Amino acid sequence: MTCNFQVGMKVVCVDDKFSGGWDRIVKTPVKGKVYTIRQLLTFKACTGQVVTTVLLEEIVNPVRQWDSGLMEAGFVPRRFRPVVQRKTSIEIFKDMLNPVRERADA
Repeated sequence: MTCNFQVGMKVVCVDDKFSGGWDRIVKTPVKGKVYTIRQLLTFKACTGQVVTTVLLEEIVNPVRQWDSGLMEAGFVPRRFRPVVQRKTSIEIFKDMLNPVRERADA
């Protein structure tokens, strides 16, 4: 899976269902909460598969020994989506303040 995230990007957690007691081992993200990507880690798992995980500014876990080596626990990108920044416009409210003009042919 390709990770299109970048360091500094704001993301929102969309899946906080961790299994196997994972959330008792490390601090985990909460669904609906916004986080900032601190680092992207790509490594070869003990299965031989190349895995990318994200580390978050708001969650720092201790470095510990895992099957894949000594590292901080990260989270798979599928648990997050980018935060969509919407451009704020007050034009609709300005239009509401303008009086309604009657049609000339009415």
